[in-house]
Amino acid sequence: YLAYLLGESMVGLQTRDLLAVVKLLSEDSGFKNTKATEGLSISISASNLSALVALHAGVIAGGVIAQITLAELPASWTDVVGMNAPAGVLNSAVHGVLHHYDWPDLIDLVGDKTVQVDPL
Repeated sequence: YLAYLLGESMVGLQTRDLLAVVKLLSEDSGFKNTKATEGLSISISASNLSALVALHAGVIAGGVIAQITLAELPASWTDVVGMNAPAGVLNSAVHGVLHHYDWPDLIDLVGDKTVQVDPL
């Protein structure tokens, strides 16, 4: 609940952290100009509800992230609401977001070529 006391969502805070790492890896000249990293691209693997953070980062970062692999992600918030006892859901909630988009919409925005979903 601490994130909400700060006027934020946990997904928002974690997405901001992930974007900072992506920016560091994509723009830091000391990292990307070494022979060891030549030809490498940024890939993210995430599971369960933390996959939402990866999806949001993928939308915001655009083409900087080459691959996002998601595992054990429910198909949508509708699936989560139908669960008997969804654990950790409050930490992954972005209140009011369903007025604008759901998880499948984020996958569409990032692109099928970028996102690989391992079903739940």
